[in-house]
Amino acid sequence: ESVRRAGGEPRRAIEYFRERLAIAKEIGDHRGEGIAQGSLGRARVELGEVAEAIMAHEAAVLIRRYLTDIAGQGEALSSLGRAYDAAGDHERGAAYHRQGIDLLRVPGSRQPLAAALVDSAENCVARSELTEADLCLREALTLAGDIGARRIEGLALYGLGRVAGLQRDIPAARDHLERALLIFEQLGLPQSEPVRDRLAEMVMPD
Repeated sequence: ESVRRAGGEPRRAIEYFRERLAIAKEIGDHRGEGIAQGSLGRARVELGEVAEAIMAHEAAVLIRRYLTDIAGQGEALSSLGRAYDAAGDHERGAAYHRQGIDLLRVPGSRQPLAAALVDSAENCVARSELTEADLCLREALTLAGDIGARRIEGLALYGLGRVAGLQRDIPAARDHLERALLIFEQLGLPQSEPVRDRLAEMVMPD
């Protein structure tokens, strides 16, 4: 579940997911408990409460492991990587991203795998590993295109534009960003604005 689906405001979302967690524990719904912990973790990250986010995601990983839910473990580990990234510990974050991606390479998990690859690419950029970031994003783009996951496709293109910009390949950067902008505008997503800003900052070489 996402913060957006819980009302869009992280603080209210935390209360909502706490209620869901309490209900899941009361009725012995371990799967629901894992989902609620992961949702709490994501909401905590949005509020900058990274220590609490890490605890929630660690709990989600343990629950998914108990349930022998391989894909669920992968998603939880990827989210834990994002929480460590938010804490500034990109090396530990990278380890969890890799573990999550490895587990998500199971049948039926192409969408969460594509999302995890985009998140891992963010971590790679933070560690100045641009070649690795590019590989993650290209794989995510292919997966998203295959399954029609337009939002993830846009995020992968945006990431590729950022990487190309950092590599001083302005024509490629603009091409990726323009394609990302088209998708975000078609979907009515707020990511359109930062893409426009980044395009405005880019000057094509003579």
